[in-house]
Amino acid sequence: MNIDLSSMSPNKNVKPNNNKNNKNNMKNNNKNNKNNMKNNNKNNNKNNNKNDVFTCPKCVSNKNTIKLSSNALKNGFTNIYLKNGNMTPDLEWNSVENAESYALICIDPDAVNGDWKHWVLLNIPADLTHLPASEISKDMIWKITIDGKEYNIIQGKNSWNEYGYGGPAPPEGTGKHRYYFCLYALDRKLNGNNNGNKLSNAIEDHVLACGHFMKKIEKK
Repeated sequence: MNIDLSSMSPNKNVKPNNNKNNKNNMKNNNKNNKNNMKNNNKNNNKNNNKNDVFTCPKCVSNKNTIKLSSNALKNGFTNIYLKNGNMTPDLEWNSVENAESYALICIDPDAVNGDWKHWVLLNIPADLTHLPASEISKDMIWKITIDGKEYNIIQGKNSWNEYGYGGPAPPEGTGKHRYYFCLYALDRKLNGNNNGNKLSNAIEDHVLACGHFMKKIEKK
């Protein structure tokens, strides 16, 4: 039972407990300060401490058999591949048997407002196993010549509500951002009305294989 000594009349037999209270207050203050510092450090380093394992939308682990890579991004993003740049990075992957098309999404799961889509490609022809580095196109239909053959690839809208590739542009002080390039081999072609938000539903139950790679960038 707790007793409020302040409500009692002075009694010579009651020893003052000011020192004890002061010690307890100091102990609690130190504990609170440590917890606050711990929470601040945790929040400040939220992005840096994240596990690098990321589940691409609809990328099933037992179907993660596509080896996707980029020579241009081997050592990270250079200026021409950032938001104010003018180039898309090259991509290369292995072919998948029975694929009717491929779909690609580049996503930043560490964005302040949630997953940020940087690039959405639909109906990448099944006979392709690479995309060369190319000047950015802001058209819904990306006309690109690869190995002497012209292809029309559908571009969905990114989170800037634009067609085409938009490179990384992480805000200052938000830590390291992870940029995942996720490629899906599909058993069908998609219609042209899919943006980054709709892609996940569009490929539901149609993924034959998938693969991804990740690169980090931080703006201090």
